[in-house]
Amino acid sequence: MGATDVESNQGRDLAHGSSPSAMVRPSVASAKPAPGPLQGNTTVVAIVGAGRSGSTLLGALLGQSPGVFNAGEVRYLWDRGFVERRLCGCGEPVPRCPVWSSVAEQVGTPVLERMRDLQRRYGRIRHVPIALAGQMLPSIIERRVGQDLEALGALYTSIAAASGARVIVDSSKLPLYTQSLRHAPGIDVKVLHLVRDSRATAFSWQRKKALTDGAPREFKETMSPVRSAALWTIWNSLCDGLFATGPDFRRVRYEDLVEHPWATLAALHRWIGVPMDDRIFVGQHRVVLGATHTVAGNADRMRTGTVAIRPDDEWRHAQTDEVRRTVTAISWPMLVRHGYPILDPIGRTSLHLRFLRMRGLPAFLEEKRLSPRALASGTVVGLRRRAERGEPGSTVPLWLVGAQRSGTNMLVNAFRCAPEVEVRNETDRALFRDYELRTDRVAAAVSACRSPVMLVKALCDSHRARWMLDLPGTTRVPRMMWMFRGVDARAQSAVTRFGHANQYALRAIVSGNGDHLWQAGGLSSANRLLLEQVDAEHLDPLSASALFWYLRNSLYFELGIDQRTDVVVVSYQRLVEDPIGELAWITRFAGIPLRPSMARHVERGRGGDTGPAVIAPRIRELCEAMDARLTAVSAHHRRLHLQPTIVA
Repeated sequence: MGATDVESNQGRDLAHGSSPSAMVRPSVASAKPAPGPLQGNTTVVAIVGAGRSGSTLLGALLGQSPGVFNAGEVRYLWDRGFVERRLCGCGEPVPRCPVWSSVAEQVGTPVLERMRDLQRRYGRIRHVPIALAGQMLPSIIERRVGQDLEALGALYTSIAAASGARVIVDSSKLPLYTQSLRHAPGIDVKVLHLVRDSRATAFSWQRKKALTDGAPREFKETMSPVRSAALWTIWNSLCDGLFATGPDFRRVRYEDLVEHPWATLAALHRWIGVPMDDRIFVGQHRVVLGATHTVAGNADRMRTGTVAIRPDDEWRHAQTDEVRRTVTAISWPMLVRHGYPILDPIGRTSLHLRFLRMRGLPAFLEEKRLSPRALASGTVVGLRRRAERGEPGSTVPLWLVGAQRSGTNMLVNAFRCAPEVEVRNETDRALFRDYELRTDRVAAAVSACRSPVMLVKALCDSHRARWMLDLPGTTRVPRMMWMFRGVDARAQSAVTRFGHANQYALRAIVSGNGDHLWQAGGLSSANRLLLEQVDAEHLDPLSASALFWYLRNSLYFELGIDQRTDVVVVSYQRLVEDPIGELAWITRFAGIPLRPSMARHVERGRGGDTGPAVIAPRIRELCEAMDARLTAVSAHHRRLHLQPTIVA
């Protein structure tokens, strides 16, 4: 359901959840009232908006109340229900479902077939001008789909009769379909506009999600961020233009629904005019869902049992900056209209504040190179670097790779003190896009460099280590430093700096939605199997961070670069314990002289080590074995590259 975690498909005793009395809400009768007799026209609550906005969740919650029937996406009743014979929410194929078979018997096949014809004549983007014109002159709509309107009215009336419900919830979402529905006889339509952040829907559209309802294809449709953002803007703008007036219109934000589910549902039930059965709540964010007869929609519509409602906010950490900027640029007017932030949509400000609170201002300024010492040092070294410039084509590429939060910023800042070195960090937009290398620009950048050494920090591309070492189009042989840090300190630092990013990335990889992420780069079949064995999808943030550390550092051995002499392993722990001694052999390997000023950027305690982390035993065992291997290799490399040349 996007915003839910289903804990059981059979349901659980309410005693297993939080006590309803713990919630601030009125009490309800113990018996679920039966639907009253149908009076007057059938009421249809039409959920409209863009896809992947949480309509499956909203429809399921509304459909638990007496007198309310959650029908799913009715506009697909004929094609997906009776032609493709997909499963109803009750688990039976739609033609065999007692509700839908009764509906078909009442209205007949010709009426059902008109659902498809209606979408062809009035359900696509090219029909938007007709829809807007029909808002002013309803006769235009009647002339366009007049023959279908009576069929629509008869269909929803028969659904009400077959289900015994006063209210039908239709999550078809398409504004054009809903507008035609408002002209159908015998039904009263209430329009419920569901809105979700466009960057969240764009991320959801890129996920690979399996279809489990008997569909002829294996996975749901995916969509590019550009197309998703464009459609999000069009459909939500059209909802505003067609419906956003009068008492029969309400708007709900997905984010408000998952943050305050009871209050949101209570307000909607008052608007619809039916009582809410809030006994489904077994906690403020936990509900028990029964089976429904949804005809089409997200496969999560078939889940039942105790469900935890929480935001599906993986996009805030896993979506790339480039995609986020693109989607924001396309959809920003509607984002502003519906109260979504533009400048800080992923909460980076909160991450920075958390880092400041846990590590302090000096560490934050040092990391961002905003400290007075860093600024002054950068100015002086920049002047010296000009004097060291040589001819283009004589530069040695020096790669710095490994896992994030392993002390690489500290080592980079040390190398910045060497005028022989030009540093290209992951924030360099000429060479990186969203912290990943622009591989087509690397050779040209190295060839144009006039410093003896060009240090390139490329942590997100560690799985491309062999390509980096065999870099085509350069005249000098590249070298590489693989830096690692103890798993406890790294895991705690990663959670402090990045929140649950590692956890979300592993979840996406396990679910089959993360192959496009850099975190999945170079992942071996053995490690994919490991992710399944340790149930990576349900790990806590620290254990997930530790497991990610293991996966990225295992690349050093899996790629075979442990057999090469142009790669060294650098230990964070040894570097902070003996800065001069470690920098001595590291600079010798890099081919530059050691300068004592470099050691001033290596200080104990900058990493914020706080002792052992609480890590799952199986993962700790793997990480400790990997740490021992890397420590041994680093000690060996240290012995090979001693005897430095020291200059003032």
